[in-house]
Amino acid sequence: MKALMLWCLCCVSLGCALRPEVSNEVIDPKSKNKIDFEKINIEITEETLSNGLKVILIPSTTTETISYQTVYGVGSRHEALGKTGSSHFLEHLLFKGTKKFPEGEFDKKVEGGGGHNNAYTTYDQTVYYDNIPASELKAVMELESDRMKSLELSDEAFQVEKKVILEERQLTYENSPMGKLYESTISSVFAGTPYEHSVIGEIADIEGVTKNEIIDFYRRYYSPENTTLVISGRFDKSKALRLVKKYYSDLENGEKFSAEKAEPSSYKLKNASLSLSLHGDSPDPLVMYAVPLSKMNLEDRAAFDLLTIILGDGKSSQLMKRYVENTGPKLARIGADYYHLEKAGALLVTGQMLPGKKISLFEEDLRSYLQNFCEEEITERELQKAKNKWLLESFKELDTNSGVADFIITMKSDYSEVENYKKLFQLFTEVNLDKVHSVCKKNLTTENGVFASVWRKHPVVKP
Repeated sequence: MKALMLWCLCCVSLGCALRPEVSNEVIDPKSKNKIDFEKINIEITEETLSNGLKVILIPSTTTETISYQTVYGVGSRHEALGKTGSSHFLEHLLFKGTKKFPEGEFDKKVEGGGGHNNAYTTYDQTVYYDNIPASELKAVMELESDRMKSLELSDEAFQVEKKVILEERQLTYENSPMGKLYESTISSVFAGTPYEHSVIGEIADIEGVTKNEIIDFYRRYYSPENTTLVISGRFDKSKALRLVKKYYSDLENGEKFSAEKAEPSSYKLKNASLSLSLHGDSPDPLVMYAVPLSKMNLEDRAAFDLLTIILGDGKSSQLMKRYVENTGPKLARIGADYYHLEKAGALLVTGQMLPGKKISLFEEDLRSYLQNFCEEEITERELQKAKNKWLLESFKELDTNSGVADFIITMKSDYSEVENYKKLFQLFTEVNLDKVHSVCKKNLTTENGVFASVWRKHPVVKP
Protein backbone atom coordinates (compact mmCIF):
# COMPACT_ATOMS: atom_id res chain seq x y z
CA MET A 1 0.00 0.00 0.00
CA LYS A 2 1.10 3.50 -0.67
CA ALA A 3 3.08 4.96 2.23
CA LEU A 4 2.30 8.13 3.99
CA MET A 5 3.30 10.95 1.66
CA LEU A 6 4.68 14.37 2.51
CA TRP A 7 4.34 16.64 -0.48
CA CYS A 8 4.77 20.36 -0.94
CA LEU A 9 1.82 22.47 -2.06
CA CYS A 10 1.96 22.97 -5.79
CA CYS A 11 0.36 24.64 -8.79
CA VAL A 12 -0.40 23.76 -12.39
CA SER A 13 -1.88 25.26 -15.53
CA LEU A 14 -4.62 23.22 -17.16
CA GLY A 15 -5.81 23.55 -20.72
CA CYS A 16 -2.88 25.70 -21.85
CA ALA A 17 0.89 25.62 -22.17
CA LEU A 18 1.66 28.14 -19.46
CA ARG A 19 5.11 27.43 -18.01
CA PRO A 20 6.50 30.43 -16.13
CA GLU A 21 10.28 30.54 -16.35
CA VAL A 22 11.79 30.43 -12.85
CA SER A 23 15.55 30.57 -12.59
CA ASN A 24 17.59 28.68 -10.02
CA GLU A 25 19.50 31.91 -9.51
CA VAL A 26 18.24 34.51 -7.09
CA ILE A 27 15.48 36.67 -8.53
CA ASP A 28 15.30 40.24 -7.31
CA PRO A 29 11.97 40.39 -5.44
CA LYS A 30 11.58 44.00 -6.60
CA SER A 31 11.86 43.06 -10.27
CA LYS A 32 8.95 42.50 -12.65
CA ASN A 33 9.84 38.80 -13.02
CA LYS A 34 6.81 37.51 -11.14
CA ILE A 35 4.10 34.94 -11.76
CA ASP A 36 0.81 36.29 -13.13
CA PHE A 37 -1.55 34.24 -10.99
CA GLU A 38 -4.59 35.19 -13.04
CA LYS A 39 -3.14 33.13 -15.91
CA ILE A 40 -2.85 30.04 -13.75
CA ASN A 41 -6.24 28.40 -13.98
CA ILE A 42 -7.60 25.21 -12.46
CA GLU A 43 -11.26 24.78 -13.37
CA ILE A 44 -13.01 23.41 -10.30
CA THR A 45 -16.64 22.42 -9.85
CA GLU A 46 -17.92 21.34 -6.44
CA GLU A 47 -21.20 19.52 -5.88
CA THR A 48 -22.80 17.86 -2.86
CA LEU A 49 -25.36 15.08 -3.33
CA SER A 50 -28.46 14.84 -1.15
CA ASN A 51 -26.81 12.08 0.91
CA GLY A 52 -23.87 14.36 1.74
CA LEU A 53 -21.30 12.94 -0.73
CA LYS A 54 -18.98 15.71 -1.90
CA VAL A 55 -17.76 15.76 -5.51
CA ILE A 56 -14.91 17.83 -6.94
CA LEU A 57 -14.61 17.83 -10.74
CA ILE A 58 -11.47 19.16 -12.44
CA PRO A 59 -11.78 18.78 -16.23
CA SER A 60 -8.66 19.08 -18.36
CA THR A 61 -7.75 18.72 -22.02
CA THR A 62 -4.10 17.84 -21.46
CA THR A 63 -4.16 14.02 -21.80
CA GLU A 64 -6.63 11.20 -22.43
CA THR A 65 -6.42 10.08 -18.79
CA ILE A 66 -8.30 10.53 -15.54
CA SER A 67 -7.23 10.40 -11.90
CA TYR A 68 -10.17 9.16 -9.81
CA GLN A 69 -9.63 9.53 -6.07
CA THR A 70 -12.00 8.56 -3.26
CA VAL A 71 -11.18 10.28 0.02
CA TYR A 72 -12.67 9.00 3.27
CA GLY A 73 -12.41 11.32 6.25
CA VAL A 74 -11.04 8.69 8.58
CA GLY A 75 -7.48 7.91 9.60
CA SER A 76 -5.62 6.60 12.59
CA ARG A 77 -6.37 9.67 14.73
CA HIS A 78 -10.05 8.68 14.75
CA GLU A 79 -9.36 5.27 16.30
CA ALA A 80 -10.10 4.41 19.91
CA LEU A 81 -7.38 3.18 22.24
CA GLY A 82 -7.15 -0.59 21.94
CA LYS A 83 -8.43 -0.45 18.34
CA THR A 84 -5.47 1.20 16.64
CA GLY A 85 -4.74 0.24 13.05
CA SER A 86 -8.42 -0.14 12.09
CA SER A 87 -8.25 2.42 9.26
CA HIS A 88 -5.20 0.79 7.69
CA PHE A 89 -6.61 -2.72 8.18
CA LEU A 90 -9.84 -1.68 6.48
CA GLU A 91 -7.90 -0.18 3.58
CA HIS A 92 -6.35 -3.60 2.94
CA LEU A 93 -9.71 -5.35 3.19
CA LEU A 94 -11.38 -3.09 0.62
CA PHE A 95 -9.35 -4.99 -2.01
CA LYS A 96 -10.92 -8.31 -0.94
CA GLY A 97 -13.96 -7.85 -3.09
CA THR A 98 -17.75 -7.57 -2.94
CA LYS A 99 -20.60 -9.89 -3.88
CA LYS A 100 -20.81 -8.25 -7.30
CA PHE A 101 -17.04 -8.12 -7.85
CA PRO A 102 -15.29 -11.00 -6.00
CA GLU A 103 -11.65 -10.81 -4.91
CA GLY A 104 -9.36 -10.12 -7.84
CA GLU A 105 -12.08 -8.76 -10.12
CA PHE A 106 -11.50 -5.14 -9.14
CA ASP A 107 -7.81 -5.14 -10.11
CA LYS A 108 -8.56 -7.26 -13.18
CA LYS A 109 -11.09 -4.76 -14.49
CA VAL A 110 -8.97 -1.68 -13.77
CA GLU A 111 -5.75 -3.14 -15.17
CA GLY A 112 -7.62 -4.76 -18.05
CA GLY A 113 -8.80 -1.30 -19.05
CA GLY A 114 -5.24 0.01 -19.06
CA GLY A 115 -5.22 1.62 -15.64
CA HIS A 116 -3.79 0.98 -12.19
CA ASN A 117 -5.05 1.51 -8.66
CA ASN A 118 -3.90 1.52 -5.06
CA ALA A 119 -4.63 3.18 -1.73
CA TYR A 120 -2.97 4.73 1.30
CA THR A 121 -3.89 5.55 4.88
CA THR A 122 -2.64 8.51 6.91
CA TYR A 123 -3.28 9.85 10.37
CA ASP A 124 -6.13 11.98 8.99
CA GLN A 125 -7.71 10.18 6.02
CA THR A 126 -7.83 7.13 3.73
CA VAL A 127 -7.50 7.58 -0.03
CA TYR A 128 -8.19 5.11 -2.85
CA TYR A 129 -6.94 6.16 -6.27
CA ASP A 130 -7.43 4.91 -9.82
CA ASN A 131 -5.36 6.30 -12.69
CA ILE A 132 -7.20 5.27 -15.83
CA PRO A 133 -7.76 6.00 -19.53
CA ALA A 134 -10.58 8.51 -19.98
CA SER A 135 -12.73 5.81 -21.59
CA GLU A 136 -12.84 3.82 -18.32
CA LEU A 137 -14.53 6.45 -16.12
CA LYS A 138 -17.91 4.74 -16.01
CA ALA A 139 -16.41 1.32 -15.27
CA VAL A 140 -14.29 2.61 -12.38
CA MET A 141 -17.19 4.60 -10.95
CA GLU A 142 -19.25 1.42 -10.83
CA LEU A 143 -16.42 -0.42 -9.06
CA GLU A 144 -15.68 2.26 -6.47
CA SER A 145 -19.32 2.94 -5.59
CA ASP A 146 -19.94 -0.79 -5.16
CA ARG A 147 -17.12 -1.42 -2.73
CA MET A 148 -18.12 1.65 -0.76
CA LYS A 149 -21.38 -0.09 0.19
CA SER A 150 -20.91 -3.83 -0.37
CA LEU A 151 -17.73 -5.10 1.27
CA GLU A 152 -17.94 -8.90 1.53
CA LEU A 153 -15.47 -10.52 3.89
CA SER A 154 -14.97 -14.17 4.76
CA ASP A 155 -13.38 -15.30 8.02
CA GLU A 156 -10.51 -16.84 6.07
CA ALA A 157 -9.79 -13.69 4.06
CA PHE A 158 -9.87 -11.62 7.26
CA GLN A 159 -7.34 -13.84 9.05
CA VAL A 160 -5.05 -14.02 6.01
CA GLU A 161 -4.96 -10.23 5.76
CA LYS A 162 -4.34 -9.89 9.50
CA LYS A 163 -1.15 -11.95 9.05
CA VAL A 164 -0.14 -9.77 6.09
CA ILE A 165 -0.52 -6.61 8.17
CA LEU A 166 1.41 -8.05 11.11
CA GLU A 167 4.24 -8.92 8.70
CA GLU A 168 4.06 -5.40 7.27
CA ARG A 169 4.31 -4.04 10.80
CA GLN A 170 7.43 -6.15 11.51
CA LEU A 171 9.06 -5.13 8.23
CA THR A 172 8.23 -1.44 8.60
CA TYR A 173 9.08 -0.91 12.27
CA GLU A 174 10.47 -3.77 14.35
CA ASN A 175 12.96 -4.95 11.69
CA SER A 176 13.81 -1.54 10.25
CA PRO A 177 16.21 0.82 12.07
CA MET A 178 14.75 3.86 10.33
CA GLY A 179 11.20 2.65 10.98
CA LYS A 180 11.98 2.11 14.66
CA LEU A 181 13.52 5.59 14.85
CA TYR A 182 10.52 7.20 13.15
CA GLU A 183 7.88 5.42 15.24
CA SER A 184 9.58 6.15 18.57
CA THR A 185 10.16 9.81 17.73
CA ILE A 186 6.65 10.49 16.45
CA SER A 187 5.08 8.59 19.34
CA SER A 188 7.09 10.67 21.82
CA VAL A 189 6.55 14.08 20.26
CA PHE A 190 2.78 13.49 19.93
CA ALA A 191 2.41 11.68 23.27
CA GLY A 192 -1.04 12.06 24.76
CA THR A 193 -2.66 13.12 21.46
CA PRO A 194 -4.55 11.10 18.81
CA TYR A 195 -1.37 11.10 16.71
CA GLU A 196 0.56 9.10 19.31
CA HIS A 197 0.16 5.64 17.75
CA SER A 198 1.36 4.55 14.32
CA VAL A 199 -0.97 4.37 11.32
CA ILE A 200 -0.39 0.61 11.05
CA GLY A 201 -1.41 0.21 14.68
CA GLU A 202 -0.07 -1.56 17.73
CA ILE A 203 0.68 -5.28 17.46
CA ALA A 204 -1.73 -6.29 20.25
CA ASP A 205 -4.54 -4.26 18.66
CA ILE A 206 -4.00 -5.82 15.23
CA GLU A 207 -3.95 -9.29 16.74
CA GLY A 208 -7.04 -8.68 18.84
CA VAL A 209 -9.40 -6.90 16.45
CA THR A 210 -12.35 -8.97 15.20
CA LYS A 211 -13.98 -9.10 11.78
CA ASN A 212 -17.22 -7.68 13.18
CA GLU A 213 -15.40 -4.73 14.75
CA ILE A 214 -13.79 -3.87 11.40
CA ILE A 215 -17.13 -4.18 9.61
CA ASP A 216 -18.70 -1.82 12.19
CA PHE A 217 -15.83 0.61 11.55
CA TYR A 218 -16.50 0.34 7.80
CA ARG A 219 -20.22 1.03 8.20
CA ARG A 220 -19.56 3.98 10.46
CA TYR A 221 -16.94 5.86 8.48
CA TYR A 222 -17.38 4.75 4.86
CA SER A 223 -20.51 6.86 4.60
CA PRO A 224 -21.39 9.34 1.82
CA GLU A 225 -21.31 12.33 4.19
CA ASN A 226 -17.74 11.40 5.16
CA THR A 227 -16.56 10.95 1.56
CA THR A 228 -15.17 13.21 -1.16
CA LEU A 229 -14.68 12.20 -4.80
CA VAL A 230 -11.95 14.06 -6.68
CA ILE A 231 -11.99 13.47 -10.44
CA SER A 232 -9.25 15.13 -12.49
CA GLY A 233 -8.62 14.68 -16.20
CA ARG A 234 -10.26 14.52 -19.59
CA PHE A 235 -14.03 14.20 -19.23
CA ASP A 236 -17.22 16.08 -19.93
CA LYS A 237 -18.30 17.71 -16.69
CA SER A 238 -22.05 17.29 -17.18
CA LYS A 239 -21.74 13.63 -18.17
CA ALA A 240 -19.41 12.90 -15.26
CA LEU A 241 -21.81 14.46 -12.77
CA ARG A 242 -24.71 12.43 -14.17
CA LEU A 243 -22.65 9.26 -13.69
CA VAL A 244 -21.82 10.22 -10.11
CA LYS A 245 -25.49 10.69 -9.32
CA LYS A 246 -26.35 7.39 -11.00
CA TYR A 247 -23.87 5.33 -9.01
CA TYR A 248 -23.74 7.19 -5.67
CA SER A 249 -27.12 8.83 -5.02
CA ASP A 250 -28.66 5.66 -3.59
CA LEU A 251 -25.89 5.15 -1.02
CA GLU A 252 -27.04 5.64 2.55
CA ASN A 253 -25.19 6.92 5.57
CA GLY A 254 -24.39 4.50 8.36
CA GLU A 255 -26.65 4.71 11.39
CA LYS A 256 -23.77 5.24 13.77
CA PHE A 257 -21.81 7.81 11.83
CA SER A 258 -23.56 11.03 12.78
CA ALA A 259 -24.01 10.00 16.40
CA GLU A 260 -20.52 8.67 17.04
CA LYS A 261 -18.31 10.79 14.81
CA ALA A 262 -16.41 13.08 17.16
CA GLU A 263 -13.09 14.85 17.21
CA PRO A 264 -10.63 13.50 19.78
CA SER A 265 -10.53 15.47 23.02
CA SER A 266 -7.07 17.02 22.76
CA TYR A 267 -4.31 17.91 20.33
CA LYS A 268 -2.11 19.66 22.87
CA LEU A 269 1.45 18.62 22.14
CA LYS A 270 4.01 17.53 24.70
CA ASN A 271 6.24 20.34 25.92
CA ALA A 272 9.42 18.64 27.06
CA SER A 273 13.01 17.96 26.08
CA LEU A 274 13.58 14.24 25.63
CA SER A 275 16.43 12.01 24.40
CA LEU A 276 16.01 8.39 23.28
CA SER A 277 18.67 5.75 22.57
CA LEU A 278 17.27 2.79 20.63
CA HIS A 279 18.92 -0.49 19.74
CA GLY A 280 18.68 -1.34 16.05
CA ASP A 281 20.67 -3.02 13.30
CA SER A 282 22.35 0.14 12.00
CA PRO A 283 26.17 0.13 11.66
CA ASP A 284 26.29 3.92 12.04
CA PRO A 285 23.84 5.88 14.20
CA LEU A 286 20.67 7.15 12.55
CA VAL A 287 19.32 10.26 14.25
CA MET A 288 16.06 12.19 14.28
CA TYR A 289 15.10 15.41 16.04
CA ALA A 290 11.45 16.51 16.21
CA VAL A 291 10.15 19.88 17.35
CA PRO A 292 6.38 19.86 18.05
CA LEU A 293 4.34 22.44 16.14
CA SER A 294 0.78 23.61 16.63
CA LYS A 295 -1.62 23.85 13.70
CA MET A 296 -0.69 26.95 11.67
CA ASN A 297 -2.79 29.34 9.65
CA LEU A 298 -2.20 29.64 5.92
CA GLU A 299 0.24 32.56 6.13
CA ASP A 300 2.39 30.97 8.84
CA ARG A 301 2.46 27.63 7.06
CA ALA A 302 3.72 29.22 3.82
CA ALA A 303 6.52 30.91 5.76
CA PHE A 304 7.40 27.71 7.63
CA ASP A 305 7.48 25.67 4.42
CA LEU A 306 10.05 28.11 3.01
CA LEU A 307 11.94 28.09 6.31
CA THR A 308 12.20 24.29 6.10
CA ILE A 309 13.61 24.49 2.56
CA ILE A 310 16.28 26.92 3.76
CA LEU A 311 17.10 24.73 6.73
CA GLY A 312 17.29 21.27 5.27
CA ASP A 313 16.27 20.76 1.63
CA GLY A 314 19.15 19.81 -0.66
CA LYS A 315 22.92 20.03 -0.71
CA SER A 316 22.99 23.82 -0.35
CA SER A 317 20.78 23.82 2.75
CA GLN A 318 22.07 25.23 6.02
CA LEU A 319 22.10 21.86 7.79
CA MET A 320 24.11 20.27 4.98
CA LYS A 321 26.64 23.11 5.02
CA ARG A 322 27.02 22.91 8.79
CA TYR A 323 27.21 19.14 9.28
CA VAL A 324 28.14 17.51 5.95
CA GLU A 325 29.59 19.80 3.28
CA ASN A 326 32.55 21.18 5.22
CA THR A 327 36.12 20.35 6.25
CA GLY A 328 35.07 18.62 9.48
CA PRO A 329 31.82 16.77 8.72
CA LYS A 330 29.88 15.06 11.50
CA LEU A 331 27.21 13.40 9.37
CA ALA A 332 27.04 11.53 6.07
CA ARG A 333 23.65 13.07 5.29
CA ILE A 334 21.02 15.27 6.89
CA GLY A 335 17.73 16.88 5.90
CA ALA A 336 14.61 18.51 7.29
CA ASP A 337 10.87 18.18 6.63
CA TYR A 338 7.81 20.04 7.79
CA TYR A 339 5.66 17.13 8.99
CA HIS A 340 2.20 18.59 8.53
CA LEU A 341 -0.97 17.01 9.91
CA GLU A 342 -4.51 18.39 10.02
CA LYS A 343 -4.43 19.21 13.73
CA ALA A 344 -0.72 19.60 14.51
CA GLY A 345 2.74 19.13 13.05
CA ALA A 346 6.46 18.82 13.68
CA LEU A 347 9.78 19.89 12.25
CA LEU A 348 11.71 16.68 11.59
CA VAL A 349 15.48 16.67 11.16
CA THR A 350 16.83 13.29 10.04
CA GLY A 351 20.41 12.21 9.44
CA GLN A 352 23.10 9.54 9.55
CA MET A 353 26.20 9.99 11.69
CA LEU A 354 29.71 9.38 10.41
CA PRO A 355 31.74 6.64 12.15
CA GLY A 356 33.45 7.79 15.33
CA LYS A 357 31.33 10.90 15.86
CA LYS A 358 29.63 11.29 19.25
CA ILE A 359 25.88 11.36 19.20
CA SER A 360 25.62 13.40 22.40
CA LEU A 361 27.84 16.18 21.03
CA PHE A 362 25.80 16.36 17.83
CA GLU A 363 22.54 16.50 19.78
CA GLU A 364 23.82 19.32 21.96
CA ASP A 365 25.08 21.26 18.93
CA LEU A 366 21.88 20.74 16.92
CA ARG A 367 19.58 21.86 19.72
CA SER A 368 21.67 24.99 20.25
CA TYR A 369 21.93 25.68 16.52
CA LEU A 370 18.18 25.54 15.94
CA GLN A 371 17.47 27.79 18.90
CA ASN A 372 19.68 30.47 17.33
CA PHE A 373 18.92 29.71 13.69
CA CYS A 374 16.28 32.40 13.24
CA GLU A 375 18.64 35.37 13.54
CA GLU A 376 21.87 33.96 12.17
CA GLU A 377 21.06 31.94 9.05
CA ILE A 378 17.99 33.36 7.28
CA THR A 379 18.87 35.95 4.66
CA GLU A 380 17.03 37.59 1.77
CA ARG A 381 19.06 35.57 -0.70
CA GLU A 382 18.27 32.26 1.06
CA LEU A 383 14.58 33.13 1.18
CA GLN A 384 14.42 33.90 -2.54
CA LYS A 385 16.26 30.69 -3.38
CA ALA A 386 13.68 28.78 -1.34
CA LYS A 387 10.83 30.45 -3.23
CA ASN A 388 12.45 29.61 -6.57
CA LYS A 389 12.89 25.99 -5.54
CA TRP A 390 9.32 25.75 -4.34
CA LEU A 391 7.99 27.09 -7.64
CA LEU A 392 10.18 24.79 -9.74
CA GLU A 393 9.12 21.71 -7.77
CA SER A 394 5.51 22.84 -7.88
CA PHE A 395 5.30 22.93 -11.67
CA LYS A 396 7.18 19.65 -11.96
CA GLU A 397 5.00 17.88 -9.39
CA LEU A 398 1.68 18.86 -10.89
CA ASP A 399 2.35 17.91 -14.47
CA THR A 400 -0.15 15.04 -14.21
CA ASN A 401 -3.85 14.65 -13.46
CA SER A 402 -3.02 12.67 -10.32
CA GLY A 403 -0.82 15.54 -9.15
CA VAL A 404 -3.69 17.98 -9.64
CA ALA A 405 -6.00 15.70 -7.66
CA ASP A 406 -3.43 15.38 -4.86
CA PHE A 407 -3.15 19.16 -4.66
CA ILE A 408 -6.92 19.61 -4.43
CA ILE A 409 -7.16 16.94 -1.73
CA THR A 410 -4.51 18.79 0.26
CA MET A 411 -6.34 22.11 -0.14
CA LYS A 412 -9.60 20.50 0.98
CA SER A 413 -8.21 18.68 4.00
CA ASP A 414 -5.78 21.36 5.18
CA TYR A 415 -7.73 24.54 4.48
CA SER A 416 -11.35 23.34 3.96
CA GLU A 417 -11.44 25.08 0.60
CA VAL A 418 -10.31 24.49 -2.97
CA GLU A 419 -11.40 27.56 -4.89
CA ASN A 420 -8.94 29.94 -3.27
CA TYR A 421 -5.78 28.19 -4.49
CA LYS A 422 -4.43 31.37 -6.12
CA LYS A 423 -4.20 32.95 -2.68
CA LEU A 424 -1.85 30.15 -1.71
CA PHE A 425 0.49 30.82 -4.64
CA GLN A 426 0.46 34.51 -3.90
CA LEU A 427 1.23 33.97 -0.22
CA PHE A 428 4.31 31.90 -1.01
CA THR A 429 5.79 34.45 -3.37
CA GLU A 430 4.99 37.40 -1.09
CA VAL A 431 6.40 35.95 2.15
CA ASN A 432 8.99 38.43 3.39
CA LEU A 433 12.00 38.07 5.66
CA ASP A 434 10.24 39.56 8.68
CA LYS A 435 7.47 36.96 8.39
CA VAL A 436 9.94 34.07 8.19
CA HIS A 437 11.86 35.41 11.20
CA SER A 438 8.63 35.78 13.16
CA VAL A 439 7.41 32.25 12.40
CA CYS A 440 10.87 30.86 13.11
CA LYS A 441 11.12 32.51 16.52
CA LYS A 442 7.62 31.39 17.43
CA ASN A 443 8.35 27.73 16.68
CA LEU A 444 12.09 27.02 16.94
CA THR A 445 13.54 29.11 19.76
CA THR A 446 12.63 26.50 22.34
CA GLU A 447 14.31 23.62 24.14
CA ASN A 448 11.26 21.46 23.58
CA GLY A 449 11.98 18.62 21.23
CA VAL A 450 12.58 14.89 21.00
CA PHE A 451 16.01 13.66 19.92
CA ALA A 452 16.31 9.97 19.11
CA SER A 453 19.08 7.76 17.76
CA VAL A 454 19.14 4.12 16.70
CA TRP A 455 22.39 2.13 16.59
CA ARG A 456 23.48 -1.46 16.98
CA LYS A 457 25.82 -0.43 19.83
CA HIS A 458 23.00 1.00 21.92
CA PRO A 459 21.94 -1.45 24.66
CA VAL A 460 18.86 -3.60 24.15
CA VAL A 461 16.07 -2.46 26.43
CA LYS A 462 13.44 -5.09 27.13
CA PRO A 463 9.79 -3.93 27.25
